[in-house]
Amino acid sequence: MFKKNRPWRRWGKVLLLLVVILFMLYWLDARLRPAFFRLTTYRVTQLATEMINRAVQEELQAGNYQYQDFITVHQDQQGRVVMMQANTVQMNKFATRVSLAVNRQLEKLPQQTVRLPLGVLTGLIWLADYGPRITIRIMPAGALRVNWQDRFESAGINQTRHQIALSFVTEIKVIAPAVNEIVPLNTTVPVVESIIVGDVPRVYFGLSGWLSSLPADR
Repeated sequence: MFKKNRPWRRWGKVLLLLVVILFMLYWLDARLRPAFFRLTTYRVTQLATEMINRAVQEELQAGNYQYQDFITVHQDQQGRVVMMQANTVQMNKFATRVSLAVNRQLEKLPQQTVRLPLGVLTGLIWLADYGPRITIRIMPAGALRVNWQDRFESAGINQTRHQIALSFVTEIKVIAPAVNEIVPLNTTVPVVESIIVGDVPRVYFGLSGWLSSLPADR
């Protein structure tokens, strides 16, 4: 007797194979997508942070700024620091110039592309440089916000370090195959610092919104 031809079995196997392939593709996507986004976030943040640091350093060198350009220190007859006062006019001018310089740097982002080999997503070193390259385009996605920050910390016996920094907050858009995400960028760049010898003065006139914290009495 001849076996009956049952095409539905053949199509059933094909359909099952397609279901398995689709399942594997979705599984790979779910596994690789978080790793891909983490890696792109790191690369984009690194690139944007380098641009911001470069803009701040170039502005500092152009104006040859020192600590005393931003903070006026008042001493008594014995040379002890009794009061510190922020030069708000100078600091606002500097922050404005830096903000404009950073914006000019960020405007170059659309000209930047990051190419990642697919093998790097496996997490295996010996596969990191293999596989097709994935092109990632990046561009600014939010307004740049700049704020001053300062910090006091112990720098030795009877010494305190006062560091002044600029905090930058913005957003970067990442565009890649099947990915269109917004990456928040929050970085702080030191500007100037100084060592205060002796007791930190209890009178300190800073800028509104500064993260100022005088150390406790020693």
